[in-house]
Amino acid sequence: MHMLLASPDVVAADAVASACMGIEDVLDVSTTRLAQYAGLGTADLRNVDLRGAPVATVQRKFVLPRPTVNLSIATWSGHTGMSTRSLVAHAPCVG
Repeated sequence: MHMLLASPDVVAADAVASACMGIEDVLDVSTTRLAQYAGLGTADLRNVDLRGAPVATVQRKFVLPRPTVNLSIATWSGHTGMSTRSLVAHAPCVG
């Protein structure tokens, strides 16, 4: 593909990379979806200032792998009533 992506918003960079890889819904990439949900950046390509070649001209078709790690965000409330979020990864332990 011979490209360089750079952005102060890593979620936007991941979203653009996913679009360049032919992934129609960039939120199908779990790490991008979770990062946007956590407020770490935007995956909405309508809000990304793209410069250089349009995505459609560099796009190649990649297939997402089958998930081997189940990532989820657990939300619960403590005694104070404040909501707490935690990123939880479920995977077999190796070692």
